[in-house]
Amino acid sequence: MRRCLLALAAAAAAAHSLADVTSPPLATITGRLAARAGARIAGLRVALNGGERVTTSRADGGFTLPAVEPGVYLLEIEAAPVPRGAASEALAPAAAAPALLGFAFPTYKVQVGGDGAVAVLEYRYPGAPKLPARHPIEAFAAAAVPFFEERPRPSVWGLLTNPTVMMILFMGGMVVAMPLLMVRDGRRGWGGRCCDDRRRRT
Repeated sequence: MRRCLLALAAAAAAAHSLADVTSPPLATITGRLAARAGARIAGLRVALNGGERVTTSRADGGFTLPAVEPGVYLLEIEAAPVPRGAASEALAPAAAAPALLGFAFPTYKVQVGGDGAVAVLEYRYPGAPKLPARHPIEAFAAAAVPFFEERPRPSVWGLLTNPTVMMILFMGGMVVAMPLLMVRDGRRGWGGRCCDDRRRRT
């Protein structure tokens, strides 16, 4: 009995050591968020591959994604919103519309190697070239994005170029112009003039 217990213990230890050898080391992806003055950086969603792994940023902007297996991941960060009481002119001088704005973070491509090493590439905006970035990730939100599009202001030119208004104006012009075109020599209709010409010839 004692020999059987020793054999089982040795087999379990061997299996555990074999699992430690064969299983690749896991990595921890960490970083910190920062944004322009007035934007909130706490409680923002940080996701890998659209939601395979999700975490939220802490009060200081830091975030942690533990136990990440080797592979290539796309790291996306939720836009930092701006409180309603913040002045848009002070937050985004380039924005002419006084709309509620947020600040977009770059997108990151994260590669976890078989040895647990983490390599990061940064995409500052869609279609931008890849730039090497450090790990832990230092993400700064600077690109202003509107949460909604401001309705264009009404103008006379915009009213005149409206297809419905153009059709109404065209039909009204035809109603006014057609009677004037049909009046010739004080008589209505082209037929009356043709008859008068024939009578004069005969």
